[in-house]
Amino acid sequence: MSVMKEEEIIKKFTNRRFTTKELFKFYNELENGELKQTTFRWRVYHLKEQGVIRSVSRGVYEIGPEKLFIPTLSKDAKRIFRKLKKEFPYVDFVIWETEWLNNFMVHQPSTMNIIVEVESNLINDVFNFLYLNEKNVVFAPRDNTSASYMLKDGYSTIVSPLVLHKPTMQLDKFVIPKIEAIIVDLFIDEIILMPYQGKEKANILENLFNEYTVKRSTIRQYAGKRGVLNKVLGFLSEETNIIF
Repeated sequence: MSVMKEEEIIKKFTNRRFTTKELFKFYNELENGELKQTTFRWRVYHLKEQGVIRSVSRGVYEIGPEKLFIPTLSKDAKRIFRKLKKEFPYVDFVIWETEWLNNFMVHQPSTMNIIVEVESNLINDVFNFLYLNEKNVVFAPRDNTSASYMLKDGYSTIVSPLVLHKPTMQLDKFVIPKIEAIIVDLFIDEIILMPYQGKEKANILENLFNEYTVKRSTIRQYAGKRGVLNKVLGFLSEETNIIF
């Protein structure tokens, strides 16, 4: 019989999270307390590679393979990113589209925005460049009055400050935020992301957590740095069925 005990692990830990300590105890009992840490670490690696378990945070696992959220950038977003990198080759940009969240909602918003995030000290230069070269370019709104100007049917390109240490990933040649960063931003950029608040925010979060691998540790770290960790945890606990 396989020393990995995949079927037994699936049966024992299905429908709940479990820790490294619990998994070690499971294996160690089978081997009469003689399991070596090096052997155990190799087994955890093998289980993850085979899609038997996935990490949800440091030292915490769930049954099932990782399924990362990897969206698709539109032609417009790609064109804007390429223009910016050509004009400002040494500047860091992050780009994403609010339309990515639509599949996780019940009611579809009439606005679908491209959000360009850039270093704060260059935000005016980038905005002016885009304003001359693209349509419907606006600064990230700071209040409900400017939000009503921005939230038109169709697309707008929103220029917003890029936050240091934001979790990002490479998508081909483009830099986009990780889904964990977008989740935290739902609690920060509530004016920009107005159509995604309230009950729809709960729908988005529940559907994302159910369908994809969402790193809870990444959310905790980023939300903590942005000062909204308690806000995030409170919402998840009170408004959703997500076990965090």
